[in-house]
Amino acid sequence: MDLNSSISYSNLFNCDKDGVFLYQEAALEQIKEFEKMNNLETGEIANNATYTKTEVGEAAEKEKMGFWKKLFG
Repeated sequence: MDLNSSISYSNLFNCDKDGVFLYQEAALEQIKEFEKMNNLETGEIANNATYTKTEVGEAAEKEKMGFWKKLFG
């Protein structure tokens, strides 16, 4: 849950900072609830989480295509 190393399709500098922190807080609360429901130690998921980037085949290739390429092929 390191916000500095997160990646998104939009520029996070255009977002309201309070909204980002509210999202982080809500996500951490959901993780804590999941840990409690599954009899895991507090912090086990967040402390062992890793970031993995995945591509979704042809859909990912279409997203990389520029506007003019999409328009004219």
